[in-house]
Amino acid sequence: MTKNGMKVLDSDIHVMEPEDLWDRYVEKAFRDQRPQRGPVKTEWGELDAWRFAGRVFPAYMDDPRRQRFSKVRTDKAEERHVAEGRYVKIRGRSARR
Repeated sequence: MTKNGMKVLDSDIHVMEPEDLWDRYVEKAFRDQRPQRGPVKTEWGELDAWRFAGRVFPAYMDDPRRQRFSKVRTDKAEERHVAEGRYVKIRGRSARR
C-alpha cells in the first residue's frame, strides 16, 4: 500500500503457526512434549488454544478468574481508547477511527 508516494506497512499483524508445525519438526523423542492446539472450555464457550507442558496459552484461557480479569482489563482499555478518541462507539461496539 502507498500513501502520498510512501510505502506503508502495518506492523500490527498476527502470525499463526500451521497446525502441524510441531508434528513435522519436533524429533520423535520429544513429540510428547510438543505444543498442541485444541479446544479449551471458557465462560464464552470453547476456544482454540495452545497447550504446552500441561498449561494453556494464553494463560487466562483455562481459569475462570483470569478470564474475568482479562475481560475487565479489555473493557477498561476500550473505554480509555474511546475517551482518547482512538475508537468510536458504533451500536454499542468499539471501532477504530
